[in-house]
Amino acid sequence: MPGNTEAEPATCHQERSAGDTSNYPRHMGVEYQPIINTKNDREHGYEALARFWNEAQQLVPPDKVFGQLHHDASLLLEVEEKAKRMQVAHAPAHGQLFLNLDPHAYHSGNSRYETLFRHLQSRPHVVVELIENSNHSEGLLSERLAARLAKAKLEIAVDDLGAEGSMVSFPVLMAAKYIKLDRSWMLRRNDDAYITLLETLIDYARRSNKWTVLEGIESEADLGFARQLGVDFVQGFLYRERFSLIRPAHQECGNPMLTHRPTQPELCPYE
Repeated sequence: MPGNTEAEPATCHQERSAGDTSNYPRHMGVEYQPIINTKNDREHGYEALARFWNEAQQLVPPDKVFGQLHHDASLLLEVEEKAKRMQVAHAPAHGQLFLNLDPHAYHSGNSRYETLFRHLQSRPHVVVELIENSNHSEGLLSERLAARLAKAKLEIAVDDLGAEGSMVSFPVLMAAKYIKLDRSWMLRRNDDAYITLLETLIDYARRSNKWTVLEGIESEADLGFARQLGVDFVQGFLYRERFSLIRPAHQECGNPMLTHRPTQPELCPYE
């Protein structure tokens, strides 16, 4: 549970690529979205989200970028490693830090990924979110990654549970400390069958000593719905203005494909 001190506002850092590649944009940054305790409105932690821009400074959807990277395992791992190091380096000093790891980039015994695990272990209170699965093969990848995270004593969150087209891996669900409920549940609040299922998932989490996070909170009415359900934490654009902070990039990347050039402060872009 969060402490009594105020966490730092959400921050956005941008770093630029000196190379030229057709597989991903030349600009990469990180956005921190606060995860809020429904009982006291305090920050429990932050989710670090990769953000990408093209040369024209247009925001490129992260799912599009990573979808392209899935065709090149080596480049996917390189971008994953680069993004995670940036996200840890610029994160608020306290509170849980939620990071997304792509199971496609993980290969047991890969020395670069083992180095990344050790880097994540160096930062207290890291929670690794496993992206939703869309087929049986992806479920197996998630289970393998979850086992490795457990060995590293890193907490796990199941991300986007209930998203359209996603599948649930019971071993991953049981291993998770956090269950993040997809924003699509908000659109089903008037469907009794869906609400029964949602309440059952929340009850399972409570009985299993797991935390629940409801995503997609955009209004006070949404927040009221979350509190009525009894979820522990919420996340969404309701808190965007309250926590956003503009900062310039200031750290050398150290990656030959993604080297830093000084930039002026820019407003953090949002989905």
